[in-house]
Amino acid sequence: MSDQKYIVGVDLGGTSIKVGVVPFDGGKVLGMRSMPTNSDHGAKFVVDRMVEMIRGCMQDAAHEENIPDEGFIGIGLGSPGPLDRKTGTVIETPNLGWRNFPLRDLISNSIGLEAELDNDANCATIGEWWVGAGQGVQTLIGVTLGTGNRANRVTDLSKSDKKSVVFRKRDGNQDSRRVEACRLYSESTEE
Repeated sequence: MSDQKYIVGVDLGGTSIKVGVVPFDGGKVLGMRSMPTNSDHGAKFVVDRMVEMIRGCMQDAAHEENIPDEGFIGIGLGSPGPLDRKTGTVIETPNLGWRNFPLRDLISNSIGLEAELDNDANCATIGEWWVGAGQGVQTLIGVTLGTGNRANRVTDLSKSDKKSVVFRKRDGNQDSRRVEACRLYSESTEE
């Protein structure tokens, strides 16, 4: 057993939910799983499914790598729709039928870990820049096509400190959970 820390990454889409565990500093995705979203069953069903998937993924990863409970330090959530990242609320997502939905807190409270919420297309674009096809470029445009479509642009990457673009400050500390969720999303879309 090591002192390595791990983050759970969740990609919530209109068609499927993908969950995996990644080491804090990058590496192999553990316990990866995917299930249909089935949003027609309602928001509670989707959140319960996400919680079940997260718990199962954490158990598999813990068994695979002998990770103690305290080895898991957070959850990164990528969700469709306009979001309020500060409050962790999905403002509206037509493909799920949610309005002003407190997704981050529902997941965080159910699992007992801190969580961060960002737009899934943002996660995909930043993930590609961080560890994927966009590494080393100055400007990157990401287009996601799925149940919903979106385009993002990240510019002047060569002039920026990577941490200032990718990491958000929280209580004065660098917070990379968002990056890990983005990396997981990026890798999960390569299947």
